[in-house]
Amino acid sequence: MTPQQMADLHAASGPDQRPWTADEYAKALTDPNCVVSANSNGFAIGTAIMDQAELHMIIVDHKIRRSGQGQILIQAFEHACRLRGATNIILEVSIANNPAKMFYATNGYTQVGVRKQYYKTRSGGVTDALVLAKSLETNDLPG
Repeated sequence: MTPQQMADLHAASGPDQRPWTADEYAKALTDPNCVVSANSNGFAIGTAIMDQAELHMIIVDHKIRRSGQGQILIQAFEHACRLRGATNIILEVSIANNPAKMFYATNGYTQVGVRKQYYKTRSGGVTDALVLAKSLETNDLPG
């Protein structure tokens, strides 16, 4: 998936937060710590540095949400992070994003904090973010 395709999918995904631009995705992809899982239906992008991974976002084409594509992407992202040595993963999610909060809870993420007024909304407001975490120490590696 190209940076422009990622930006287009992000812009069409409907979150109230400002979507990343193609230039922002291109810059992220050049980071040697960048981890991406992608297919034609969406992507997950983040970083893995030493034993800590961070999921910046997971975007699935809005036309096929709730079809299992998010599950495929997050599992591939977590596996790639494990391969890089990450034992924990964190992420932020808007306190107002109930579908995402349910998705993350279903995938084993638990709340470890709150970041007050973290997200700027497209309408100019601000909203809190929940900080979620998950241990990646389960052994899903072959051999």
